Amino acid sequence: MRRVVAMAVAMGCGAPLAANAQAGDAAAGRVLAERWCSACHVVDAEQAQGNDAVPTFRAIGTKSWTELKFGMAMASPHPPMPTLDLTRRELADLLAFVRRQAAE
Repeated sequence: MRRVVAMAVAMGCGAPLAANAQAGDAAAGRVLAERWCSACHVVDAEQAQGNDAVPTFRAIGTKSWTELKFGMAMASPHPPMPTLDLTRRELADLLAFVRRQAAE
């Protein structure tokens, strides 16, 4: 089902989602990142270590993510990254935190 949604978004059906994108809360995104992502990714400068085989959030944040592209990437994870069933609000929050890491 996720792949069907991702394909629909990729084909333009997600345009209303992008138009109605919510501004993310980086503090809430940090909580999500620490909970779900920090076992592998270095999510901020305070984290001692992560898995060297995966990019840091600072590196991820240097990409030119739109809300739509970020949502598609999160809806189509690749092993060993688990599938995360995040709401649009959570995606916006996580993206805000990722962007903040790149700016620091």
